[in-house]
Amino acid sequence: MSLAGLTLFSVSLVIASSALTWLLLRPDPGTKAGTPPLVSSVDPLADLPKPATVPEWGELVERNIQLERPDEYTGFELEARLVADWKFPGADREQARALMESCGVPAAASERALSPAMVTEKPDGLVVHPDEALIVSVPGAARAKLYAELGRRNGIPQPVIPFSFSTKDFLATLESSGLPPATQTMIRNLSYVQGDRTSFSDLGFVLQRLATDEERMNVARVLSRISAVLVRLRVRPDSDIDKIVAYWSSVPGVRSKDVRPLLESVRRADGTISLTYLLPSFARERLYTFPLTTKAGGADSDCHWTTMNFFNETPDDRFSNVDFTSRYITENYYPIARPGKYGDLVFVLDKNGGANHSAVFLAGDIVFTKNGQSFGQPW
Repeated sequence: MSLAGLTLFSVSLVIASSALTWLLLRPDPGTKAGTPPLVSSVDPLADLPKPATVPEWGELVERNIQLERPDEYTGFELEARLVADWKFPGADREQARALMESCGVPAAASERALSPAMVTEKPDGLVVHPDEALIVSVPGAARAKLYAELGRRNGIPQPVIPFSFSTKDFLATLESSGLPPATQTMIRNLSYVQGDRTSFSDLGFVLQRLATDEERMNVARVLSRISAVLVRLRVRPDSDIDKIVAYWSSVPGVRSKDVRPLLESVRRADGTISLTYLLPSFARERLYTFPLTTKAGGADSDCHWTTMNFFNETPDDRFSNVDFTSRYITENYYPIARPGKYGDLVFVLDKNGGANHSAVFLAGDIVFTKNGQSFGQPW
């Protein structure tokens, strides 16, 4: 190629590449001036103001979410809670009255429950067919106790653990559910407040008053939503990477050589990263998922099994045994005043010192856990 030809060829390449760049970067002809592009590389969470003091784990950005169970799990929930009657096995009227009043049911409500219009006497005990007025007349705390006691006596699960929501989110959940207004009103009337939570136990009563299976499924799906939280770590150009890396790589299964390059890249981008990437493989693989149904001989994946296996690549199913777990904790851990380091264990104790619930401390007010053995409860 001659010098003139080489020059012409080079100029042609420059012109072609410039034209291609202009075509790719030009604004949409239908987009008004000043309108932001449809796709942006800027992380919207990166605009949050920097706090005055940054803790050792860095800046956490939290967003509350509600997980919906898979439809097949919701179906099991619906089937288990379909019973709406109050069954008093082996009890006569006076025994049923005594049980209700011991749970805090007002005398007037007990009297109405045992009226001929409400009760059926059977050889194996009494059955009360409550209407909405009767249910509402029983205070929420008393209803929770009564349902738990009836569940224990009948060997059925539905009254034992009510659906529970943050009180401030309960109405918003109903309003955004798409359920018919009449159904929302019925659920509101039958709910009750316990502390900062709003609970609902009478799914069976509501389901029996709905016309179609689709309506029943929608109600069960909305009420069985489970609270969770999405967490991201904000990394700014001036963030103290050494301190953040030291905190998040201080536990087994999370290595500094993996954490540092990732956080350095996020710092250069002035953005955020999901906390999921800073969890051990056990937690990373399970977060926001539901366990499969229990297999024959398989372990029950409750909160204690989850807590004790947090750092294990291969879960140790011995932690499904409460006695083994208690001995292990006694021999390998010591109590502290409050959690403050990644990996500390958190226990919720009853009045006798027994552990009702456990979790793994991550940072701030964030823990990793699972509620109960049910495969309808996610991590």
